[in-house]
Amino acid sequence: IGLILGYRPEAGILGVLAAFAMLIAVGFGMGWVFIVLGLLIRTPTTVMTLGFTFLFPLVFASNIMVDPGTMPDWLRAFV
Repeated sequence: IGLILGYRPEAGILGVLAAFAMLIAVGFGMGWVFIVLGLLIRTPTTVMTLGFTFLFPLVFASNIMVDPGTMPDWLRAFV
């Protein structure tokens, strides 16, 4: 679907495979973090609250809300 919409990977097939592997690794790691939280805390509401407390700032640390060109240099390097 991405190719149909105009996505052209610059790193070639190896870059795409590496990005996919990183995506799987991060998802696997985050899954285990929340599994451990679920086993330790036992109440779904508290687990959800802790999860959102951890994940919500990541939305603001990305370029999903603001164009990186409008950010200061130090923040643009982070995003």
